[in-house]
Amino acid sequence: MKKILVSGGAGFIGSHLCTRLINDGHQVICLDNLFTGSEGNITHLKSNPRFEFVLHDVETPYEADVDEIYNLACPASPIHYQYDAIKTIKTSVLGAINMLGLAKKTNAKILQASTSEVYGDPVIHPQVESYWGNVNPIGLRSCYDEGKRCAETLFMDYHRQNGVRIKIIRIFNTYGPRMLPNDGRVVSNFVVQALQNQDITIYGSGNQTRSFQYVDDCIEGMVRMMNTEDDFIGPVNLGNPNEFSILELAEKVLSICKSHNRRCILHTYYKAAKELGCKEIHLPLPLLQKMREEGEKEWFTTVGTSVHSLKQANLAMHLQADYMTAGHIFETDCKKGLPGRGLSFLSKVVCESEVPVYGIGGISADNAGQIMETGAAGVCIMSGFMLESMN
Repeated sequence: MKKILVSGGAGFIGSHLCTRLINDGHQVICLDNLFTGSEGNITHLKSNPRFEFVLHDVETPYEADVDEIYNLACPASPIHYQYDAIKTIKTSVLGAINMLGLAKKTNAKILQASTSEVYGDPVIHPQVESYWGNVNPIGLRSCYDEGKRCAETLFMDYHRQNGVRIKIIRIFNTYGPRMLPNDGRVVSNFVVQALQNQDITIYGSGNQTRSFQYVDDCIEGMVRMMNTEDDFIGPVNLGNPNEFSILELAEKVLSICKSHNRRCILHTYYKAAKELGCKEIHLPLPLLQKMREEGEKEWFTTVGTSVHSLKQANLAMHLQADYMTAGHIFETDCKKGLPGRGLSFLSKVVCESEVPVYGIGGISADNAGQIMETGAAGVCIMSGFMLESMN
C-alpha cells in the first residue's frame, strides 16, 4: 500500500483518480480548495479509513510524508481559469513549486497533469509530443496555457537539478460523470446535454475537430504512467488518437435525438444546419438579418435570436424571429462585475414582443420564479440548474 497525495482531488478527473487509487488499495490524501472541485464528488470516499480530504490551496506549501504525488490542481476550463487569471497562473506555477518541493523532501515520485493546451493553436493534427506548438503568451487563454508550460519546465528542472522522479502527461478532451456542466467548452456542454437527455444545442460551424476520451481511460493512462520506470518521464499525450469534426459528432447525436424525440437546435451556423438536416436554429441578430436577405429563413421551422435591448427586440420581430432570449437578466459567472439588465427590462421585452421571450443570464432555482412572473415563456439555462441538479 502506498500513501498518495492528489492535488485537485475533488475535481472532475481528480475525484475519479482518488476512487481508482482507493480501489487499488492505497491510502489517499485529497487536497483541494474547492474552487471548481466539490465535496459532492468525493462523498462516496469519506467513510473509507484510507481516504483523507484536506481543504487546502496549493499556492501554499503542504507537508505530508507520501510515496507519490499526482498534481492536478488548476481550473481547466475558460470560464473558470479566466475568472481570476492571475490566480490561475499562480496555481499552476506556485502549485508546481510546492508539490515538487514536497516530492524532493520526501523522495516521492510526482506526476504533472499537464494539458493539450500547451500546444496552443496547433498547426499539426494530431499533435505529437515532440511538437513545440503554436503559442500566444499574451492572450486570454495564456494564464492557463503558459502556467501549464511553466509547470512542465519546473518539473524538468527539478528533475535535472535535484533528481526528483517526475512524470509528465498532457490530457486531451475528457468526458464522463462529474464533469462540470458550466465549464464553457463546446465539447463539454454538448456531451453533458446529451448525457442528461436535454434538448441539444450545437455550437460552431462543425468543421473544427476534437477527440474525446472517457474519464476511466484517462485515469488508466495516469496510473500506468506513474507506474513506469523512473527513467521514462514523458511527456505523454493522454487522449483519443482519432479526431473527428463536430459536424460528424452532430450527425450521430442528431440521429439519437430523433430516435428519442428530442429537439436539436444548432447555434449560429445555419449553413451547417442545412447540411445536417437540422431545421431549428438560434442566430445572433446580424446573422438572422443576413439569412433573411439570402432567403434562407423559410427552410427552417424555428429560428430564434438573442436580444439585449428593446431596439433589438423590435428588430428581431421585424426579421420574423420565432422566439427570442433576452438578457442577461442577472449577473453571471462569465460576466462578473457587469450588472444584469434586470427584470424590468425583461418585462418590457415581453410586453412588446409578439413571440415567446425567454429570460437568460444568471438564472438559478432562487430567481427563476421571478423570471416567470414577468410573463416570459420560460428560461434559458446555461449552468445554474444543471449544477444544482447534478450536485
